[in-house]
Amino acid sequence: MLRTFFLLAVVIALAASSVNAQELRTRAECQGSSIAVTWTFFNDPGGFPEFVGYDLYRQALPECSTPIRLNDQPIPRQPGVTHSRAFTDASPLANTMYRYHVLFVDQNRQPWIGPIGPGFCDPCYFDAWASCPHLSAPLAHGTLRGTMLPLWLELVPCPGSCYGIPGIFPNTFLPWLINQPWPPELNQYVDTGIGVRIFGDYQCELTEGCAINMTAFDVAPCGVIPVEASTWGAIKATYE
Repeated sequence: MLRTFFLLAVVIALAASSVNAQELRTRAECQGSSIAVTWTFFNDPGGFPEFVGYDLYRQALPECSTPIRLNDQPIPRQPGVTHSRAFTDASPLANTMYRYHVLFVDQNRQPWIGPIGPGFCDPCYFDAWASCPHLSAPLAHGTLRGTMLPLWLELVPCPGSCYGIPGIFPNTFLPWLINQPWPPELNQYVDTGIGVRIFGDYQCELTEGCAINMTAFDVAPCGVIPVEASTWGAIKATYE
């Protein structure tokens, strides 16, 4: 319970501090047979001339292979104003979940860290996920914990996979949160160690933070990827 109250306090503080702050939001969406990736840097503060633009990387899940840079040249930044950028990934594999990562770069094409945090970019959502066709591949695969109930379910990524939110260190991934409502059939797998795959969209809201809006699930032990979904969870009528 204390953990829940602490998380709510952090979310409220984040919402209050982000009203006039710089913020990066990234999203990816299947469009036909391509994936469109867009990102917006709100209230770019100007200055920092060494921060010249962006690179976009793609990583297929669940493998933790080296991410691939998609753009030939840095995508330019527009200092001092809110600006959006877009990139079309024209050749993704079907039924494959991809993580897209926006990277700040300097004039030497090196990652630019800068003063990321309050006063420059807070929050920064560098990552987005998508598959073609939409919802054709799982967004998350792992085991469920009930530590965030009743507000959220927590899903711990399978060891050795990239099914998670990137952590600070390479190839480390943080748990997901799953928004209400989720199919009641999912509750029987909470705190059991049984692996499940979650299908849905990952969304970040100013007041609620980031979580999965779930559409369906199937049962799949970690380390085993079914050829096709075999035990679909119930899909709420509100999802149809």
